Order: sequence, then C-alpha cells, then structure tokens
Amino acid sequence: MKEGAIIPMGPLMQYVDEFETNEIELRISPFCQDGKIELNIPVNGETIKVEYIALRGEHTVQIEKCEINFSVIVLGNEEITLA
Repeated sequence: MKEGAIIPMGPLMQYVDEFETNEIELRISPFCQDGKIELNIPVNGETIKVEYIALRGEHTVQIEKCEINFSVIVLGNEEITLA
C-alpha cells in the first residue's frame, strides 16, 4: 500500500449509502517523510472530510465533526494522533 494512503472501511454494501452506518474504520499507511492527504468520505448522505498530515515526525489525522464513530488502524510503526 502506498505511503499516505487512507482506506475507509465500513459495512459491506452493494452501493454507497445503501443503508446508514454509524462506524467507519480508517486504515492508514503512514508517510515516511512529511506529507499531507485529504479524503472526502461519502456516508449517510453527507460527505465527511478527513485530513492526514505528517510534519517533522508528528502524524495527525483530523476528521470533520460528524455523528459517525471513526477508528484508526495504523499499518506500520508510526503513532498517529487524532485531532
């Protein structure tokens, strides 16, 4: 998986928003150096912005305020902080 990749995982659906969900798991492959990526995730009829920033060894994920519970799985040894 490419560094900086974010893979949102939710329940199995046949199409986007087939039914409402309240949990999304983010699988993140950390950057090896500084980097930034933004992702818009469609869920329950809205779009939620997720931003991952790696800067000077600090790794942070910011998730737009919403009703969905997000969990983060880091694919590597970096520690990522949720902001």
